[in-house]
Amino acid sequence: MLISETRKNLINEAYRIQCEQSNLYPLDVIRVCELYGAKYHEDNLPSKIDGIYIVSNKNTPHIIINKKNSVNRKRFSCSHEIGHLLLANMGYSKEAVFLDTFQDISTNPAERLCNQFAANLLMPEKQIRAYYSELRIYNIGYILLVY
Repeated sequence: MLISETRKNLINEAYRIQCEQSNLYPLDVIRVCELYGAKYHEDNLPSKIDGIYIVSNKNTPHIIINKKNSVNRKRFSCSHEIGHLLLANMGYSKEAVFLDTFQDISTNPAERLCNQFAANLLMPEKQIRAYYSELRIYNIGYILLVY
């Protein structure tokens, strides 16, 4: 599957999830994990690791997030790891383990795709544009508080 097609599929899936969750914000990413059959965990991971996506030998996906990170970072990392789960479901990646570190994003296409998915899931473009234009909210800080 081409990267551009995969990107489009991930963005469409983020939109579908938002609609399914009744556009409630901030989105409950742990609930989204559970909807995909993934087990959510927080653990003390090394400081350079924000999250891990791993599939157990019983074929159960697990998302492990660094409990030392801020709430917002945890939400982004969880969304990012859901992106890995979706990539695996789409057949893009056969990897059973992803350790996500900040350095990976510049060289690994899967990491960039998962970041784009997480951004679209947590801050959907349509909602952000609605806040900006309809409500005349120009303070990005306020928008970030909502999401």
